[in-house]
Amino acid sequence: MTQAYIAAGRPAPEEERQARLQEVDEVIHDFVLAHCPNQRLARIMATLRDSVAWCRNAVIEKVPNAFDPSLEEHVAICKAMRARDAEGAAAAMRDHLIATRDRTLKAMEGRA
Repeated sequence: MTQAYIAAGRPAPEEERQARLQEVDEVIHDFVLAHCPNQRLARIMATLRDSVAWCRNAVIEKVPNAFDPSLEEHVAICKAMRARDAEGAAAAMRDHLIATRDRTLKAMEGRA
């Protein structure tokens, strides 16, 4: 999956590239959720899926190439998970969540 994500970020016509990044973005979220050892957390995240999709779509409308910043963050999460590095995966996920929160707030405030 890491290779698919990296490939999605390679040069291509911009519309195609963004569509590939969005598709793989959904795959990485599914992958992380499927491998979450905390079933309660997994259920909570599954119920938030619609809210996350709404936020993502709102950001996409305001921010050109909205998936570009997540590319490296998602690759870091995938690499840590594949290496079975729980601490590294947790740190990469925390960094991604903080960066995503900051990007979303910026977009919602019209500063994107």
